[in-house]
Amino acid sequence: MSLFFVDSGCELDSTQIRNLGIECINLPYEINNEVKEFGENFDFDKFYSKLRKGVVLNLCPLKSEEYVKILEPALEGGDDIIVVHSSNEIFSNKGLLDAVATLKDIYPDRLIELIDSKNMSAGTGVVCYELAKMYHSGATIQEIVDASLDIINTTACYMIVDSLEPLSYNGVVDSSLVIGSSLNIKLIIAIDIDGKVRLIDKVSGRKRAIAKLVQIIRQEGKNVADNTIIVSNSNLTSESADLVSTLKEYFGDSLKLIECRITPSNAVLLGCGSMGVAFKVHRKIH
Repeated sequence: MSLFFVDSGCELDSTQIRNLGIECINLPYEINNEVKEFGENFDFDKFYSKLRKGVVLNLCPLKSEEYVKILEPALEGGDDIIVVHSSNEIFSNKGLLDAVATLKDIYPDRLIELIDSKNMSAGTGVVCYELAKMYHSGATIQEIVDASLDIINTTACYMIVDSLEPLSYNGVVDSSLVIGSSLNIKLIIAIDIDGKVRLIDKVSGRKRAIAKLVQIIRQEGKNVADNTIIVSNSNLTSESADLVSTLKEYFGDSLKLIECRITPSNAVLLGCGSMGVAFKVHRKIH
């Protein structure tokens, strides 16, 4: 047997996780220097209300021994494992990488595969969802690994953020990209083929920024109506609903669309007022 692991950074909720028959590693976060747990029934509205008030939010990566504790029972039970995670270019996955190296030494006869989604948030969600569907349908780990490169390279993720400061503070983008803050300027970022964050455009107002996302999907999307789309938002549920409505107008009500909230580990980098969309393209930006 084999077990398929994702982490909460993929944005898929507990119902979607259960329906796919996979396991989710919940990533903690730090708020005002206090470590908090993320899990089922998380109160997103309360979390973002605190964030809007200016609390200090930081990443809190799991340590190697914590990953070992999570993954080792499957290996002890004779199962192989596959883990799909967010981009190594955006997040520090050292704990996971070290844990897997340790476990491979302890269990040399077990198959342990790591897949870097080269994405984040909704983008990682689409990669996880597509690969998990294969797993749920009975595909082997090797078949999933073989299919992963094409799925990774053709899953685009574009996001609206208010500022690049959180990304710069955490070493994800260069500080030279950070521009003066303006309540009306919205930044559109994308994850490129290497899994790095790229600044794509600066737009006046959130409505224009959402219209820009729709334009990008219509221009760059491949068979959009036939492939999974994930729309994620922080505390912009109304704006997210407008985006979903517009996409259904263009591509039909039968659109394979999943709506998610942006989890704390991603909110550390994206901040309040962020939303994103991930969809299939011919090839991600370089």
